Amino acid sequence: MRSGARPMLIEPRGGDAEDDASSTKTHSLLAIAGTLLGEINLPKLALAWIILALVPGILLGVAPLVVTAWYDDVA
Repeated sequence: MRSGARPMLIEPRGGDAEDDASSTKTHSLLAIAGTLLGEINLPKLALAWIILALVPGILLGVAPLVVTAWYDDVA
């Protein structure tokens, strides 16, 4: 830095609060895992699981039956 330059308001090399919260230098991995477990929202997790796993599974399971029934009806 130049001798006459003003000091920076934000020092990017210092990190931020998120770096400190997930730092293994100040917290154990078990403590970090406990914090993450506490942040899980069970209703949102259940909804996401239903949308991402059950709905496609049901559609893939029902699709052959629907196509077969349609084919039998047309033929």
